[in-house]
Amino acid sequence: MDISKKTFPILRFNPVYDERIWGGRYLKTLFGRSLPKGVRVGESREMFDFEAESSVVADGKFASRTLRSLIEDFPLEMMGPRWRSEMRFPIIVKLLDARQSLSLQVHPNKRGEMLYGNDGKSEAWYFLNSGKNAGFIAGLKSGVGEAEFRKAMENGDVSKCLCRYDALAGDFILIKAGTVHSLGADNVVLEIQENKTCTFRISDWGRVDANGREREIHVEQSLNSMDYGSADSFYVEGSYDGEKVLCDIAPFRIRKFELTGGEPLNFRAGEDARIMYAVKGTLKCGELLVSAPGCAFVPFAADACFEACGDCTVIVTENFAGFPNGGHVIGKNAE
Repeated sequence: MDISKKTFPILRFNPVYDERIWGGRYLKTLFGRSLPKGVRVGESREMFDFEAESSVVADGKFASRTLRSLIEDFPLEMMGPRWRSEMRFPIIVKLLDARQSLSLQVHPNKRGEMLYGNDGKSEAWYFLNSGKNAGFIAGLKSGVGEAEFRKAMENGDVSKCLCRYDALAGDFILIKAGTVHSLGADNVVLEIQENKTCTFRISDWGRVDANGREREIHVEQSLNSMDYGSADSFYVEGSYDGEKVLCDIAPFRIRKFELTGGEPLNFRAGEDARIMYAVKGTLKCGELLVSAPGCAFVPFAADACFEACGDCTVIVTENFAGFPNGGHVIGKNAE
């Protein structure tokens, strides 16, 4: 089939804002986003395809259409020849505003998947803004095994078992399924993850909601879903120029591009479906502008010829349409 005759437009979507106990209003302060009044916004869903809800196109030819409906009607043009119309979009893209630390949590490893029937997921954080002393947790200290961690959970003191890292804007961390992790307070990150939502909560740091109630802790599920020993994740400091592959694993590849004014970033129709996220500056493609922080989807059948309007930083996610695992929403997100 000649894909050149099926050229598709680049798509932008309306963000959806979700309240979280650890969220705040910093997306308005930092980026000028218009947030729902009186809501502690922790998540901005930039691009998603859930069973009950899907991203809505913001403008252009397909304005007001959902991502789900476009994939159902145009699977080849949207995703490429390996995709079937009933498959859900396999990636979720979010902005996270952590005014407080997120819960300590784990996405099930293979053992947890077999025991509880929920798929694990890999996710990545690109740090857009980090306050003084901000950081994150990823993995357990060397030598910490299941018995020691169980005892620490029972005593309410797991902190001594955890690996903590400082964070700066421009840093990147890949967290694979089975890795104990938590995003620390005073961070704003771009999160790119598989479209699977099973999360087991290990600790919520003694936090209670407005009614004085603690959130559920998943003791046995967590202990049976964790990787003990060194974390199968990696951390990339933001100290480089040009193009860099941040990660390349089966669910997705993520690349970072540092562009100067007038520099092109081009993708041809028929190569791959891609998610572009501007984390600094503005790119233009004809009349289309993508400004930080902003998301654009480049369908499989789209010619994308972008030009940087001044200095720009762009995060590109790709290779997800070649691994069609369905990305169905399973279980409950414990964040």
